[in-house]
Amino acid sequence: MVELVVDEPVSLRVRIQRVFTECVAQQGFRGTALSEVSDRLGISKGTILHHFKSKEALLARIGEDYIDRRERELQHILSHLDGPQDRLIAVIVSITLCHRDDLAATRAFGREFARYADSPQLDQVRLRRHAYTERVEEVIAEAMAADVVREDDPRLVALQIFGMCNWTWSWYRPEGSWSIEEIADRYVRTLLLGLGCDPARVEQPSVPSHVHDEVVRAAVLARETQSIRDH
Repeated sequence: MVELVVDEPVSLRVRIQRVFTECVAQQGFRGTALSEVSDRLGISKGTILHHFKSKEALLARIGEDYIDRRERELQHILSHLDGPQDRLIAVIVSITLCHRDDLAATRAFGREFARYADSPQLDQVRLRRHAYTERVEEVIAEAMAADVVREDDPRLVALQIFGMCNWTWSWYRPEGSWSIEEIADRYVRTLLLGLGCDPARVEQPSVPSHVHDEVVRAAVLARETQSIRDH
């Protein structure tokens, strides 16, 4: 397994993003004040505004970084897995594992999904999210063309996948009864069988070890790439 190694200390700009992300994950954008972030870091509010011109700009930055990590994961998955069923499984697992491996950012993004979808100040995040969604639709369409799952509308199926996986943040807790791998495995089985995949092609567990390992590697490399950029 690839291990993430990050040099410390990180820049003040990155520390501001991290604390802001944690606050939004816990209490939402509206409930987060820049003064809270500055107090936690022991800096002035003006220092935050020196790096980010507004609270909305901070939200845009963490949203773009979040989508960037998901895009890098998807690119890695598509570069290292060939079979359409493996690729589809990997997409589902990737969208699920980030609730543990990118917990604060995933909760923050989930809490503010409507804001990311509607706010004119978050256009770039929205455009990149749409591009990511379209690539996931292509993965689904490829699985349909290969008779992995039945023919259907790839966009509607993508929305079903996102609808199931993306709201995991609202109830998943790392210390809870189910591990994130167990949740991902159940999601894969439910979605594949619900989409008409031949039960004989759905293994037990539903996520082959080589697919799981590639998804984990993709996530680690995505974070590592972003950490190198941030330094």
